[in-house]
Amino acid sequence: MSVIKQSVNGKQEFPIVKDTTPNMMNPRLYTTSYNKPQGQQFDTAVLAFIKLQYTEKSCKMINIFVLVTFHGHLPVILSAKSKGSEDMKQILIVEDDSFLNKMLAYNLTADGYGVTSALNARTAADAIRQREFDLVLLDINLPDGNGFELCKLIKPQHPDTIVIFLTANDQESDQIRGYEVGAVDYITKPFVIGALQRKIKAMFAMLEHHKPAKDIYDDGRLFLDFSEQTASLNGKPLTLSPMEYKMLNLFRKNPRQVLTRGQLLEKLWDIDERFVDEHTLTTSISRIRSKIEADGGAPYIKTVYGMGYQWTGDEAK
Repeated sequence: MSVIKQSVNGKQEFPIVKDTTPNMMNPRLYTTSYNKPQGQQFDTAVLAFIKLQYTEKSCKMINIFVLVTFHGHLPVILSAKSKGSEDMKQILIVEDDSFLNKMLAYNLTADGYGVTSALNARTAADAIRQREFDLVLLDINLPDGNGFELCKLIKPQHPDTIVIFLTANDQESDQIRGYEVGAVDYITKPFVIGALQRKIKAMFAMLEHHKPAKDIYDDGRLFLDFSEQTASLNGKPLTLSPMEYKMLNLFRKNPRQVLTRGQLLEKLWDIDERFVDEHTLTTSISRIRSKIEADGGAPYIKTVYGMGYQWTGDEAK
């Protein structure tokens, strides 16, 4: 293998291994290595550069996976897809056994998932703060903590993330605790990787099948996504509070109908589950109007004096 030096953003040179080796078991998986100088932290720019190189090299292929080995570090799996990469499911593997971690990463990457590996709780927590994962494979006995506590960190922040425990702890009390902290499955070691792969595939398929329809209002001018709580006016992002989304959803579900102040007060409460009072209602409606009617266009919320308020926007498309 010939080693060449390449600069990233013109700032620093990194030694990159030039050649790749096709994997005989999976023609879409290529193996290469980055020879990290001793004591030097590898930079994410290196990952980005290697990913770019192999994406460009293999642009005619639908899926390319590059296994980059950092000497002295766990391999990092880079997945490079052509169109549609935004739909790739992301999996975090939290396992301190480096061999098992590599094996899981290899197989799941070959299945078409984006894989991030962590050997301890701290690295896993950092990864969770940086991005959203669709699924976490979680060991319990970690060198710097335990999987139960990590699961309790994950679920409040990412309630839709699937957590599966993979552990040698086979006590009934541990299994019960695993489900109590939010896991959907508890698998004891040893286990069959092929069966785990099919289980993950089945879980993702089931979630897609039962995925609720998006709750969206869009009239070409005002866009409101009540599921994701995102909004825009003429393409420019709007910042709305949970209370404002709740109020707007109530209005748009009752188009052309006059909602009295009493009806609004009965159905609305704030983020702390406290009922909204008259003054808060008036202030909230005024604030919403200032945001969704900021372009000077036709008003969305009309005041019907002596009665209440009326939504005058078009039906959602």
